[in-house]
Amino acid sequence: MEQVKNSLFQDVIKTVALIGVVLPILMFACVGAYGLVVWLLQMFVIGLPTA
Repeated sequence: MEQVKNSLFQDVIKTVALIGVVLPILMFACVGAYGLVVWLLQMFVIGLPTA
């Protein structure tokens, strides 16, 4: 029974770490990469937006 509680506790810690740390870092990196790609396309391929 002790091993089941320990395993459950480890699963909860892993889930909290995934939701609270890993996913925000991945989302930040994806949004930053998308912004960089759009910016580079505007600078070198599409051209700057005109007002």
